[in-house]
Amino acid sequence: MAYFVAVLDAGSFSRAADLLHVSQSALSARVAELEAQIEARLLDRGPHGVRATAAGKRLLPHARAILAAFDQAQRAMAAEEPLEAGFVVLGVTPTVGAAVLPFVLRSGLAVCPGIVWRTSQAPSRQLVKLLEAGEIDAALCYFKPPAGSVRIVPLYNVDMALIGAQGTLGGDSDIALAALTAFELVLDPMPHPGRQVIASAAARIGLALRIRAEIEPLPVKTALVLQQGLCTIAPPHVFAPELAANRCSARRIVAPRLRLQLHLLLRNELDRERARLVENTVRAAIADFRKLDLLVQGGHDPTLSPG
Repeated sequence: MAYFVAVLDAGSFSRAADLLHVSQSALSARVAELEAQIEARLLDRGPHGVRATAAGKRLLPHARAILAAFDQAQRAMAAEEPLEAGFVVLGVTPTVGAAVLPFVLRSGLAVCPGIVWRTSQAPSRQLVKLLEAGEIDAALCYFKPPAGSVRIVPLYNVDMALIGAQGTLGGDSDIALAALTAFELVLDPMPHPGRQVIASAAARIGLALRIRAEIEPLPVKTALVLQQGLCTIAPPHVFAPELAANRCSARRIVAPRLRLQLHLLLRNELDRERARLVENTVRAAIADFRKLDLLVQGGHDPTLSPG
């Protein structure tokens, strides 16, 4: 409803998309969904912009009244319910969730004990769709979506490493990407962000990696590494328990270095105070997580992006 009104007020889909900080395709899709619900075409596109159809003209005053009532209700709830109450829905990818989520929940309890944190796990691109649909408030993932679809907060840069069972890597020093042809690999399938980084770097130097399996679930991948002698490429913290127990070893990949950046994605419609709470909580969690990651990586210093 809000998108329908915004398009008419702006006079075009492109201008409304810029004002709403969403992609034009996402905006068009939401208006199309409303037209399907109303069972009538609401907007006409012409050379001089967008105009309401007869059905759109009948709907417009009701739409404005609904939005005004909703805004009034939000203000009333904000006045009666302190920020310290309520809940936040945080989406995570399987890899990020296993490594970072415990730190986020611990930080959340310390920063704001009254907030209940709900979590949802899905692949990166599915998390972006959930954000755009308003089903989650924020997400942590390595995927960077197109600008405008959600608010993007860069958090953490981390080197990827060759991971293998203890004794299979021939040492623990840095290893050149070109030397990875000596190892049989199990990697995430495309279009996983880490796999894209690996594929791009290998293509630039004409390298054909020996990929024997494409597996996303971490427990299965870990079993193949520990029991079948395959190696993988991942941020070391993903295998922190195995590295700490000396069941795995890691060698940072160089020439070139393979890096991933963790992002906090925030729903565009999330109110400012709640967005600030989420961002502060996550940044505090990342500061604690970074201490662990430095230990896992043997002192290599991944950088925290400036806020």
